[in-house]
Amino acid sequence: MEELINTAFHIYGKLVYRKLKDRYRIFCMKCLKYEYVTKEQFKQIQAAQVCPMCFRNVELSRQPEHNFQYYIMNQDNDGYRVSVRWRFGCKPKASMIHVMYDAMDGQNVYTRHIFPNMGYAFCWRDDMAQWKKRNAQGYFWRFYSIHEAERISGKREYIYRSLFDRGITNQEADQMVKSNQKKIFMDNLMSGKQMEFMVAFDLKSYEEVYKYRVYMKKNDPDIYRQLNVHYLDYLSRNDIRLRDFYDYMKQCDQLGVKVDKPKNFAERHFRYSEIIANKRKEENETKIKKRYAELLKKAYTDGSIQIVPFETGEEIRECGKVLHNCIASIYLPKYANHDTDLYCLKKDGAFVVAIEVKDKKLIQAKVNWNKDCPAKYMKHIRKWCDMNKYRVVTV
Repeated sequence: MEELINTAFHIYGKLVYRKLKDRYRIFCMKCLKYEYVTKEQFKQIQAAQVCPMCFRNVELSRQPEHNFQYYIMNQDNDGYRVSVRWRFGCKPKASMIHVMYDAMDGQNVYTRHIFPNMGYAFCWRDDMAQWKKRNAQGYFWRFYSIHEAERISGKREYIYRSLFDRGITNQEADQMVKSNQKKIFMDNLMSGKQMEFMVAFDLKSYEEVYKYRVYMKKNDPDIYRQLNVHYLDYLSRNDIRLRDFYDYMKQCDQLGVKVDKPKNFAERHFRYSEIIANKRKEENETKIKKRYAELLKKAYTDGSIQIVPFETGEEIRECGKVLHNCIASIYLPKYANHDTDLYCLKKDGAFVVAIEVKDKKLIQAKVNWNKDCPAKYMKHIRKWCDMNKYRVVTV
């Protein structure tokens, strides 16, 4: 019974608090412990959303009373509906829990139940391997495991585990985190993301972490890209997404310019995108002209029918417009980089069929709106394939 109530509170994950005269009284529903903390400590708990006793993620709540109803599964696949009512100020006991036993009879857990919901229920479809919603009055119960996550023994272990959960090994953490930052980690309560920001932006104090806590909740840093607090301040003040700024850094690297903090970030980001796109377009044009010279010897002519490679990127884009396909957006870069070969069948100089060849195999030959190539054109394509020793895989 004690195990069931521990599981119910562990699932819920609330940290309930009450403000006293000069401090706060907190109770964690994951570790089921009380603690008194100072106003400064409580401010850190609010920012980190972490329990200072068990170092687990929690949500803060001021509700003096909580009601729970959960469905829990034990090791024998027996289901329990656990109903708990708890008031702040008294530690939960097993006598406060109401349990209704519901045997599973060895059936698949996922095909059973979950939670009463207004007017419809969910059921697991084995044939589709997904949850499906159906209009019905019924219960959809979810059964949770009673096994809790491995407990964290102390602050140092929590720091290592938080960084490890974000893809940073203990050895990497020792190399990245400076000695003064380690002391700040030990002296203050921070979430894994806040610690990651401190390393990524070389923050010098917890005050800087707290100042940018709202921005930190919205963004994910790359700990391997070292910046400084001035960049963090710029990003926060201008509400610039960190992902967009990392893209901007890549653009600066591609263009060989210095990373700065533009007054109008959106305009600069867009302008660099246009410059890079035009630069890439020019590079592709040069490559396509070389490809045309290489593939021209494989061209085919029979009266008004021609099968020729594309000479320019503009010609590929024009073919895509005429035949209403994605040859320009998807296959143009591949053609320029020797990943595939593109040809077109023309009749009296007009685009009729778009053709792809790869590894000496005819991959596809499509007419307008990606329809299959008709026999009257396919016979010319087969002749052309025989001439160049291409194998017809599909059309």
